[in-house]
Amino acid sequence: MTNNENDVGYFCVDCGATVSLDDEICPKCGSDVSKLDVEPEQNEKSTQTPLESKYPILRGIAELLKVASIITFILSIFAGGLVWGEFGGSTYSFLIPIMMVLCGIITAILLLAVSEIIKVFIDIEENTRRTAEMLRQIN
Repeated sequence: MTNNENDVGYFCVDCGATVSLDDEICPKCGSDVSKLDVEPEQNEKSTQTPLESKYPILRGIAELLKVASIITFILSIFAGGLVWGEFGGSTYSFLIPIMMVLCGIITAILLLAVSEIIKVFIDIEENTRRTAEMLRQIN
């Protein structure tokens, strides 16, 4: 077992503190944690897919949306500048490029928000699985 695996550890049944696999006594409450059976769960973990590799398509979509939001923002600024050059002399023509830029910025923000919402849903699912695993370990 490597040091990284020892650092992950498990949780004390009495107080919930993180305990290293090498610890025999909980550093927070002092209860005996050497009796906890963690070997079967370690074997179960090795057969499961790591959480970071789940939902690769959703993770890819989130990244694509983030890139699309950046491109949309840059293009809206560029398009606003081009339109400003075309209609720069007429009355109230400054509103058209300003509205184009504002619409582009709003679209970029919405794309970025959807990207972050996808990431939040993935994180919620991962945290739910980890919580269920911790509860199994305690019981």
